[in-house]
Amino acid sequence: MGRESTRRIWLQKTNRNRADMFGLAGYKWGLDRDATCIVLNKPSCKGMERAWLINLLTGSIHTQCRMHAAGFAAVDSNMCQFCGLEPEDTQHILYRCPKWEHARQPFRQFCTLADLDCPPCTLLAGLFLQCPLAVEAFHNQVVTPPLRVFSIGNDSGPAEALRTRWKDGKEWLLAATDGSCTHPTHSLLARTGAGVFFGDNHTSNVAVPVPGLPQSAQRGEVAAMLAFLHILWRPTIVITDSKYVFSTLQVILEHGGVPPDMHNDNTTHFDLWQQIAELAPAKANLFECTWHPSHLSIDDLDLGLGDPIFTRMNAGADALARLGALQHQPGQNVVRGALRRIAFAEIIHTMAISILENRQKALPVAVGELQQVDNPACTDGNPIWDHDCNSILPPVLEPENWHEFECTGQEDEF
Repeated sequence: MGRESTRRIWLQKTNRNRADMFGLAGYKWGLDRDATCIVLNKPSCKGMERAWLINLLTGSIHTQCRMHAAGFAAVDSNMCQFCGLEPEDTQHILYRCPKWEHARQPFRQFCTLADLDCPPCTLLAGLFLQCPLAVEAFHNQVVTPPLRVFSIGNDSGPAEALRTRWKDGKEWLLAATDGSCTHPTHSLLARTGAGVFFGDNHTSNVAVPVPGLPQSAQRGEVAAMLAFLHILWRPTIVITDSKYVFSTLQVILEHGGVPPDMHNDNTTHFDLWQQIAELAPAKANLFECTWHPSHLSIDDLDLGLGDPIFTRMNAGADALARLGALQHQPGQNVVRGALRRIAFAEIIHTMAISILENRQKALPVAVGELQQVDNPACTDGNPIWDHDCNSILPPVLEPENWHEFECTGQEDEF
């Protein structure tokens, strides 16, 4: 959270005179990094594609205007060397130059007038602003609340009899724990739940939302084990499908506390393990933990890869964990907005990469030197490309459909 706060502070200091970054300065909620980095974080985004996308995100596309102002242009003009219609800035390259109209078709099919009302930092640099509602919901549902463990009660029919096993001359209950996470790849939509299962409709079943960072299925697994220890009342064999939880719990029971090499940070869920380390040694004679693989098929069970009863227990805990995660979901408007921003980001970033790639491959020449072909359809004296003589002016965004932003200043020089 501290790193995210630092990012927001620096973004608020963005140069207000940069037309392509207009909208960032003074915006306290920061960037939607899930949308802004959706293409950048893909393994397939590498090489020159990655370089062109970074140029877009940092506002450093080598436009003719920027190169001419810096004295690096091959031609002493800021006019677009592909169409000759107007100065070539970022807006011209991405949305106005007829040369790249073919790359804009997915954008035109996706976007609405509301999308065109985005700030320039989104349309010209692919930077998406974070939704205040998403930030507030995340803070209220995940960051602030403590973990509360309670059974879900029984209001849906007769309870299933508790499953037991005899071991060492003693009857042991069977219980299973599991964790779940919805929208696990989105930093502000992710919500974790924990489940403890004793039997269908049993009053001791637990399904709770899990606050704290990071929101992940692994955190749900740890929280489920903590919830189990809270409600443990008689000898029980607890089943988990997490090797991480199983191995760490064994170390805690062996050392009588938190493993000495566990760092106090978000990656280890130290806050939960610290509570487990206080409960587990005191109740060590009341429970045994066993690992069992999850989501086994009937064929797997036929092959002897798992215990049918343990598999059924795992499935019950998984359902309760999902129920727990659903108890602190953000509003549907927040979810739809976040998913649309991600989809819109993929459209803009993919379009920009395609345009910049084709622009790099083309060999622009001075507007006055464009070659005409010997074609009866191209005898009006207008400059054309010999391989594209019939499409020099395909449809572009009409002025009434293009949002005019009230900002001053030009793009920074190269």
